[in-house]
Amino acid sequence: MPSFLSGVRGGIEGKLIADRRLAFLDSVLSGLVSREMIEAEVHASEAHQSITFVINNACNLACKHCYLQVDGLTADHLSMEESKRLLDSALDRQPDLICLSGKEVFFGNRGRELISWLSQARAHRGISTRLGIITNGTLLHLHKDVVLSSGLDYLDISVDGVRDDHDFNRGAGAYDRMLPNLKWAAEHLQDRLFVNMTLQKRNYSRLPEAIVELHEAGVQTIGCSFYHQLPYTAPELELGNDDYDSIFVSLHEIGAMALKRPLTVLVEVDLLSLPAMLAFFKSNWFKPGDVCVDNHGEFYCEHILPNGVCLQVRFSPLPLLIFKSVRITPEGNYLASEDTVNTRLYAKHALGNIRDFGFDLSRLHAHAANAPRLNEIVDAYFIEALPQLQAAYAQAKSSRDAFSSEPVVHSFA
Repeated sequence: MPSFLSGVRGGIEGKLIADRRLAFLDSVLSGLVSREMIEAEVHASEAHQSITFVINNACNLACKHCYLQVDGLTADHLSMEESKRLLDSALDRQPDLICLSGKEVFFGNRGRELISWLSQARAHRGISTRLGIITNGTLLHLHKDVVLSSGLDYLDISVDGVRDDHDFNRGAGAYDRMLPNLKWAAEHLQDRLFVNMTLQKRNYSRLPEAIVELHEAGVQTIGCSFYHQLPYTAPELELGNDDYDSIFVSLHEIGAMALKRPLTVLVEVDLLSLPAMLAFFKSNWFKPGDVCVDNHGEFYCEHILPNGVCLQVRFSPLPLLIFKSVRITPEGNYLASEDTVNTRLYAKHALGNIRDFGFDLSRLHAHAANAPRLNEIVDAYFIEALPQLQAAYAQAKSSRDAFSSEPVVHSFA
């Protein structure tokens, strides 16, 4: 599960290969820029902010790997009217993306009402903010009308691999309840449908098989992220360091499958899945000189496999904090992206509550931007994550240079 926690986010759009951000990234990973410069770059990413609003704390499933296991909220659940005031203020900020998720967004009628309202509010304002939804897919058939009428930019359905692996995590029969809705969405939404698969110990060895099944069901883009072990989630699903390497090796098998339609496989790695990002840097999928940036300011590498499959690895090697991605909980708490996974720490790490700021999200954001918690996250990044990333990056460059006579050029000044 990536720290964005807003799903596949509509995939990758655009391909920039001559951009100052690429030179800056090279300089960060080569150890050539200061902390102050890195923090300034992180703040600048606010132009591409995504806001994920968790609309409820209820679900029809009980998944072993679900991080949203909250015994009780820290305050009363936002009412429907309060939720609309929040989203109205979010639209005032004109973020790149607003994603509605939940423990299950289609559990009850709250989700459909908010989706419909948000769609109409966006249209009334005439703004370009993208709208997305994350769902387990089992209840989608009850809400097809609002899905079709809302003009969603993407719909993510979470799938945990082949039927046996999916049902192991989500309960017997979950796959068969999801599959007809997945096929319907593939037919009617086409390239706006995305599968969001969390790779863990139970399913990673059958990843190529799962991709074949999903392709047969009509899915055009399959996103893959990595399980993050928490004190209250299933320990038997935790990946070992060798497993991450095996996953990147297994991606070669996808290049041999028969295609019925275009297929993109998008692998997601970031600081919450640091072992996965380090494995990516070690793999032959990563070449420092081939990194691109998309229209939303996200870094990725892209490969076209022998059968035409487009394999993309999107990676986020910088802190996200509240500038690139932020989470708002059902009771209105504002959380930095790095703090969104462990729900047991929500009360400790919340940067403020929307109710305390008169439902003015810009005021809350300005308050949160000065919170000491953000400095703690950045401190941890410089102490723990960045040195490992820089070492892996240096090794990747060294390996590349062993096969190339071209000099390494640092173009960032």
